[in-house]
Parts: sequence; structure tokens; C-alpha cells
Amino acid sequence: DLRSRQGRFEEAEQLLEGLGPDGPAEAARPRAAALLARGEPELAREVLERALAEVPPTATTAAALLALLVDVHLAAGRPDGAAAAADALGEVAAGAPRHHYVHAAAALAQGRACLAQGTGDPRACLRRALAGFARAGMPVEVARARLAQAWTELDYTDRAKDELLEVTSITGDRSNVSPLDTLYLDAINA
Repeated sequence: DLRSRQGRFEEAEQLLEGLGPDGPAEAARPRAAALLARGEPELAREVLERALAEVPPTATTAAALLALLVDVHLAAGRPDGAAAAADALGEVAAGAPRHHYVHAAAALAQGRACLAQGTGDPRACLRRALAGFARAGMPVEVARARLAQAWTELDYTDRAKDELLEVTSITGDRSNVSPLDTLYLDAINA
């Protein structure tokens, strides 16, 4: 698992070779991460779902599997699947009140699912994820949460830009537009 978390997927696969496709649940996360990195989200999903069938649904051991399952669904273009996995991860977090990593992972998954679906408040989820990963002392996960937060900012910026462009096309006459908004429109249209 360490090799896959470091992005060393080939090494992780070499270590997992002898286990076969139905290896122990502990090997599922690194195997699925390697499959996802190779662009095989369907196989990654199958590996994760087999492993999840072997652990109690609200056990903290399911958390890392569910977090990766969210990534797999997003990579495959299935935001509803990502939301379902994020909800399941939220249930795991509800049963582990003092486990900062699980709560932060659930918040990150929920934020990413909200962002993909265009629903909810991804910013609030990502703020909770940042705080939780910081409390858990997990700098790589803090960086992932910050990246997801940056994506929300880009998404909202793009939406705002699109709305301003729509306003421009609707209101050809700018006499009713404030001077500040006129400057924004001029900058976008430049």
C-alpha cells in the first residue's frame, strides 16, 4: 500500500503479483490504485467492490477502499457512483467519532462528489477535509484537499465568467451596467 500511495505503482504491482486477482482484502487498495493509474477504472472498481464485500460496511478498514472507490467512479465519469461511495464513507465516519483520517477522507470524498455533480456545498466539505487531515498530521492528504479546493475555485470562476458572458449577450446595451461590472465584462471579452 505504501508504494501505491507514493505513486510507485509498478513496484506495488510487482509485490502483489503472487497474490492473484482474488488476493486478500489488504492488497485490494494498492492493486486498485495501480489499475486506476493504468487507466483501468472498471477493473479497479471490481477489485474494490470484492474487497468491500469482505469487510463490515461501517468498519474503519473500509474507509481507504471507499475513498479510492470515489476516485475510481470519478475517473470513469460516474458522479452518482462517486456520491454513493462518498455516502458510504460518511457512514463509516459516523461510526468512528475520534478517527480524524476517516472524517477528513469522508469530507474530501463528499466535496469531490458534490463538485462532480454540481450539487451541495463542496467548499464546506473541503474545509472540513483540510482541517481533519491537518489534525491527523497527513500533509499529502492536505495537499489533495487543497487541490480539490482549487478546483472548486476554478469551477466557480468559470461559472461566474459564463454568467457574465451570458449577461453581455443579453444586454447589448451597457448603460444599465455598473462601471465595475463594465470593466469585468471588458476584461472577459478582451
